[in-house]
Amino acid sequence: MNRETKIVDLRDLNTPDNWIERDPELIRLTGNHPFNYELPWTKKIQRGFWTPTRLHFVRNHAYVPKIDWNEHRVCGTLRTMNNLGNEGHAQQFNVLQFKTTGDEVYGYLWQGNKWQSSPDGAKGHDFTYWSPLSFDQDGNVKYMNYTASFTIDVISNIH
Repeated sequence: MNRETKIVDLRDLNTPDNWIERDPELIRLTGNHPFNYELPWTKKIQRGFWTPTRLHFVRNHAYVPKIDWNEHRVCGTLRTMNNLGNEGHAQQFNVLQFKTTGDEVYGYLWQGNKWQSSPDGAKGHDFTYWSPLSFDQDGNVKYMNYTASFTIDVISNIH
């Protein structure tokens, strides 16, 4: 499939996300809305785990806000006057990247939730978080690749 292929899914037409063009190969986990999905492993591997916006890992509990990258700002009463867009944010604050390697390639690991959508299908797995980790049978981290800035770095600049 061409990497630029994207469509507005018919299942999104009667939802607040009816404007979002998505890769048709995304695997829906919870029906129509909110949109929760997984990216096929082949796509993750092809992209080297650097995910473009249209294929970004999503676990929504609401609609996706309409935000334009060039228009989005983090504003507030700051210690020094500052009105950062996304590029400015990326340049001013520390960006944290965790990267480890193992014998196999892994991505984000869903630990399951109270709705029994755990990867092994077992009931009672009520962890409610995603982890950018995968573990081997001895509990060692096999792979992790996560890039972000600390929210506290941004908040600490706001009075």
